[in-house]
Amino acid sequence: MVWTATLAGVGLLVVSILALVVAAQSFRTTRVAASRTLRRQRAETTLQALESWQAQHRLIRERRAAVLCDLKQGYDDAVQSSPIPDPLVPLVRELLEGFELFSLGARLRAYNSDVIDAAAGSYVMHAYDVHKKYIEQVRRAAGQTVYEHFQWLAEQLIIRRQKALELPGSLEASEQFE
Repeated sequence: MVWTATLAGVGLLVVSILALVVAAQSFRTTRVAASRTLRRQRAETTLQALESWQAQHRLIRERRAAVLCDLKQGYDDAVQSSPIPDPLVPLVRELLEGFELFSLGARLRAYNSDVIDAAAGSYVMHAYDVHKKYIEQVRRAAGQTVYEHFQWLAEQLIIRRQKALELPGSLEASEQFE
């Protein structure tokens, strides 16, 4: 009788443990599926934001082309000159505000870093390099935090690409922004 009670107790314990294991696996499967869904949604959101951002930049570039034609100067040279020609200043500010807003989304992790790097990484880094002198001038006049998110994104992309060159595989290079 004692053995029967002990066996029944062990049986209940085994069944309880099995139920916990099944519940844990079910929870893990649900969590992994939710994580994948969230990652996919972030990638889709990033692509939509990039499309909108690129459309805005196309319009700015069209307006900029007309101004540069009048100035008879290349954009990179005009932006890096001091002071920037007056007709170009509003376009530069509009362009940098677009970069700043997009970079803020990246910094808040609303966007997928892999998609940003693949779709616009080189463009962001080049644009920051071209506008760096202007940003420094604006910061001296207006304050240290002007375009800080744009600077952060460009620096993160540079660091990310340097790490990718150092590492032998692509898995390590695809970590999120730090």
